[in-house]
Amino acid sequence: KHGIARDFRESFILYSGQLHRAVPKNRPELMQLVQGGFDAISPREYRAIDRKWMGSPFLLGTILYHWGSWLMVATAGLLLLAANTVILTWRVHAKTAELQQALTDVQHSLAAQRKLEEALRESHELLLLFMRHSPVYAFIKQVTPTESRLLLTSDNFSQLVGRPTTEMSGKKMDELFPPDFAAKITADDWSVVSTGTVLKKDHELRGRHYSSITFPIKREGQRLLAGYVIDITDRKRAEAEQATMRAQLTNTQKLESIGRLAGGVAHDFNNMLQVILGYTELALERTRTGDRLHEIVAAIDKAARHAAALTGQLQTFASQQPVKPRRLDLNASIDKTIRLLQRLIGEHIQLIWRPTVGLGAVKMDPGQIDQIVANLCINARDAIQTSGSIEIETSNIHFDPDDASRPTDIAPGDWVKVTVRDDGVGIPTEILDRIFEPFFTTKSAGKGSGLGLAIVYGIVRQNGGAIHVTSKPGQGSVFEILLPRYDGDPDPVLPVPTSDAPSAAAHESILLVDDESNILRPTQDMLEDLGYRVRSTDSPHEALRIFDQQPEAIDLLISDVLMPGMNGPEMVRRMLNRRPDLKYLFISGHTANLLAAAGLDANTERCLAKPFTRALLAQRVRDILIGA
Repeated sequence: KHGIARDFRESFILYSGQLHRAVPKNRPELMQLVQGGFDAISPREYRAIDRKWMGSPFLLGTILYHWGSWLMVATAGLLLLAANTVILTWRVHAKTAELQQALTDVQHSLAAQRKLEEALRESHELLLLFMRHSPVYAFIKQVTPTESRLLLTSDNFSQLVGRPTTEMSGKKMDELFPPDFAAKITADDWSVVSTGTVLKKDHELRGRHYSSITFPIKREGQRLLAGYVIDITDRKRAEAEQATMRAQLTNTQKLESIGRLAGGVAHDFNNMLQVILGYTELALERTRTGDRLHEIVAAIDKAARHAAALTGQLQTFASQQPVKPRRLDLNASIDKTIRLLQRLIGEHIQLIWRPTVGLGAVKMDPGQIDQIVANLCINARDAIQTSGSIEIETSNIHFDPDDASRPTDIAPGDWVKVTVRDDGVGIPTEILDRIFEPFFTTKSAGKGSGLGLAIVYGIVRQNGGAIHVTSKPGQGSVFEILLPRYDGDPDPVLPVPTSDAPSAAAHESILLVDDESNILRPTQDMLEDLGYRVRSTDSPHEALRIFDQQPEAIDLLISDVLMPGMNGPEMVRRMLNRRPDLKYLFISGHTANLLAAAGLDANTERCLAKPFTRALLAQRVRDILIGA
């Protein structure tokens, strides 16, 4: 009524009465009417009216009394539902944890897979980069018993087959290489994949040399083969050059070994020849021309001079020949030699001479070119069985530094070439690399010493040149000699002694020293016949004693080089320490290189090679004494 119902709070009813209906006793119809009205009210409406007017009593007991069992069932159901909810929540949490772990594992797996895919991608890119930029020819093939197809190649593979890289994939070997070569490669590839072995092999294709290594790989049941090819052409050439150089070194070492022996033999032989020539010259002076004894001595003298020429060849072979190199016109020198060669080689052989106009000069001893041409022509003559020809040709030749045709033992520059060609039986291939060995010969006993070509080789090498030979059995031989071209000024022509008569001015005092008494005596006789006063001894120590007594009384010292107890250069050095202006002359079967090693003047004017003639001795002594 007053609108303050919201200010009160319903709690519980301490006591509630009971609704009663009352009518006058004499009004039973009214009771029925009232009762009918109440009956018309539904129980729910009744309870609402009752709560409105009577309040809400505390009905827990009633509820428990009437609904207790249901409440218990409901409570049990609720508890069961709650327990099930708890269990379900726990299981959900467990499954959620499992799912989260599985999700984490999946994420890790996906990350690992991504890393693996990235690694595979990088690996694939690296493989492609390797194949693209590989300096060697790399490839992968698919192989069957009858086919070998390219799957992947390096970019430079196109250089090997001569086709663009884009056309390589899927190509068979017979589509890229000559039939025989392709068949061989296909068979080798199948052998590798079928046996599971690694194959290393060298090939030759279109004039170049290659080395390959192939090996099998497996991929999803496929028979694949991988490998690479290296171009070894330059290495092969280098190996061939090294083999040539090793052969040349071996040949040189053989020549040096035999050369030392030949040099020693020539030295001793020269001493013997000096004795013979010394006495034959003295005997020829003391006998009359026309006498039988004079003729016999002259024959001995001639034989001794021939023997001296032979020792000269031995010393040339040993690189110990005292040569006098000078500017030489090869055409003129060979032309003189050819005039004598025709008689030597015989009329059944035609000698053809083809000089080149404007040929360059060389610097060498004239006698050496004579020996070269003579030995080669004699060798060619012996190779011609019945009749034939020998051709001698000269030419100029120039080699550039990058000239592929330049021999390995020839430096770039200008050279003069002498070619000797014959149409004889030729030289067997198996002995071609031995023909320059000393004492090696295919001729029968008594028909060849085996020194001819060795001497030629020695002369050529001594003059800084090279010699090459090409020959095939039945097709003759060609010898090519290359000598350095010389563009220097011509050497002055030295006078040749023509007279050995005693000089009126020859009155000087000479000290002669030689440990060979049989050389000492005839040499002393020669000098005394020339008018000189000579004191001689076979001992260097005795020579020093004589010199120390009267050093100024000796105008000239003539000494052998090699002597027991003290060599000639050492003796001369001691004398020069006391008298620096002492004039001296060495006589020896060796060359002046011993003097240079001893620190003395090693020019040829102070050295006289044995054997020597009296005329040459007289000229050399006179030149030294007057200071010429």
